[in-house]
Amino acid sequence: MTEKGLLPREQAILTEIVEYYISHHEAVSARTLSKFSELSLSPTSIRNLMKDLSEAGYLTHQGAVRGRLPTRKAFYIYINSVCGKALRLPAHTPEPPAADEGAPALADTLRRIGAHLAEESGFAAVASLPARQYYPLDWVRLSSVGATRVLVSVGTLFGDVWSKVVESPDPFPPQTLADVEAFLNRTYRGRTVEFIRNEIMSGEPKSLLADAPSLGAAFRVLRKAFDWGGPPHWLVWGEDALLQVKELHTPETMLCLHRVLHNSSLIARAAENGRVVEGGLVAIGKAIGFSGLERVVLVAFPFGWDENHPCMIAVLGPMHMNYQQVVRLVAGGAENLNRVVTSSLSSRTR
Repeated sequence: MTEKGLLPREQAILTEIVEYYISHHEAVSARTLSKFSELSLSPTSIRNLMKDLSEAGYLTHQGAVRGRLPTRKAFYIYINSVCGKALRLPAHTPEPPAADEGAPALADTLRRIGAHLAEESGFAAVASLPARQYYPLDWVRLSSVGATRVLVSVGTLFGDVWSKVVESPDPFPPQTLADVEAFLNRTYRGRTVEFIRNEIMSGEPKSLLADAPSLGAAFRVLRKAFDWGGPPHWLVWGEDALLQVKELHTPETMLCLHRVLHNSSLIARAAENGRVVEGGLVAIGKAIGFSGLERVVLVAFPFGWDENHPCMIAVLGPMHMNYQQVVRLVAGGAENLNRVVTSSLSSRTR
């Protein structure tokens, strides 16, 4: 019997067992299950089904005094079955700001949605953003600082403002800087800083130099202006609420949770062993990539402007979480963030 080969009765019983665990946080026996099962089966028939499911790795008696507990394999089957239903429901996440509210709208929306996910789920919400060089450009300003120095200021759609001074062997006339600045803003708004750097590193733009060959010197200097590094950015909301979940109240689990909530590699490690579900990521227990989180689940959905370096918004909670609600919340939050990204980029590239 494979995951895709579950018989309807087996799927139904497995769903009831997982939902019993989510509601009661304990194992269930065939006799108990027969009292509320919608299949109208005898305890003996249910016991036989549970035996088959146990042999296939969906149920276990380890850690249970009596009855059976669902395994990670069972939870993945269950999550797959409820995800489609969850995504058809309205998300009820905060509405994104209007596009004309300016660049900080994306950062503000992310903070509001992260806080909303933590509050509504009762657990921790996290967001993973790429390194600075993969942020989308909003604007560039070039200013002379002395005879041979240029101050380059870069604004991103997250509302960040970065600046650095680059040295030039020769002074630039103000009009030259103005022309280069206008070209950069007109050509590269909405592109990642890394993309702009690669474009400039590959050579001066022929479309500009055809009419103004003297600007080539300015672009050769600016090759250093878009070299921005730094680690990925990481945001956390609701850590205190997650650490109050009774099911997770062991010293080892609480210590591990505190550590991973501040580890920017959390989602990347979970992606290595988790499952893709309806465009999102679900990682359960050991699949999260850290020992000590056997009773923890991560539900994440991507958003952003660069499919090669996506941002992720996620909820981290216990295995007894309401999966339909959490999937709906996280997917809705990612959808709203994508709308803000799309709106911001379109308003700046028209």
